[in-house]
Amino acid sequence: MTTHIGFTGTRHGMTPEQRAAVAQLIAELASGVGFTAHHGDCVGAGAEFHDLCRAHAGSFIGIHRGPLGDVEHQAGCVGDEQREPLPHATCCRRSAGTWVNDRANPVDRARHRRPRHNRSMIERTGSPDEGAAPDPVVEVVTSYLEMHARPVTALAPPPVGVQVVRARNPSTRFYRYLYDAVGGPWHWYDRRHMAAEELAAILADDAVEVHVLWKDGVPVGYAELDRRSQGEVELAYFGLVPEAIGQKLGPWLLAWSIHEAWRPHEVRRLWVHTCTLDHPSALCGYLAAGFVKYGEARHQQAIPAI
Repeated sequence: MTTHIGFTGTRHGMTPEQRAAVAQLIAELASGVGFTAHHGDCVGAGAEFHDLCRAHAGSFIGIHRGPLGDVEHQAGCVGDEQREPLPHATCCRRSAGTWVNDRANPVDRARHRRPRHNRSMIERTGSPDEGAAPDPVVEVVTSYLEMHARPVTALAPPPVGVQVVRARNPSTRFYRYLYDAVGGPWHWYDRRHMAAEELAAILADDAVEVHVLWKDGVPVGYAELDRRSQGEVELAYFGLVPEAIGQKLGPWLLAWSIHEAWRPHEVRRLWVHTCTLDHPSALCGYLAAGFVKYGEARHQQAIPAI
């Protein structure tokens, strides 16, 4: 019997934690007899879910067209089966999809082979204020990179006045200060809108490491290493405050982060993802540091006001 899963989310997309949970669920289902996925044709979370499903050959995707008249936020996803909006979905502008449990016809599932992506939870991620002007929508290209061997070169000494200090169980206020200072120019917003209790639980997890870069006593960047998946480490967040860019601190902090990620002997894989909303040199920097690109995804993304 085919397993059916339905997904709905907001046009602001999923947080890294949500993407991780969804990716894990999809991988487990795809390792069996396959599954049928149903989602709405909506920018943001729906488009991300579509890309995650497409990474697995054992998926059949049925797309439900979004609410009638809401063409602006349709992602244009192409599935194995297209369905028109159900009556109840046409009444609500925010109904990006619908949960169904009907059978789909078998298809040649092997024709949809794409690199496996990591990272995405099946839940709504919030809703915009009623009456607010729509956020601009752009195409975002996400690149997934990894390395499977620890670095062979020694880490260079830190620049003068620079040190990295792990912030153990930092307060959400301090963390969001770093997050906004580093990610503000690049439209980071997941952790800004996350509930304080949820963010505090993540920061309290000993497997989540927040390493802060200090220069002359001032925090100028940070790297977040997520070790919650056994044998793997994700460089979940990385960057500098705008004032520190151009001082060659970024390459050194990246090299330090790579060495630190590989320090435990049980680590077998280090990975990171970056997108076209990040610094223009981010992808080249990761490649120069030894990461190898293994996948790419494209989706339409609404950009909230900073």
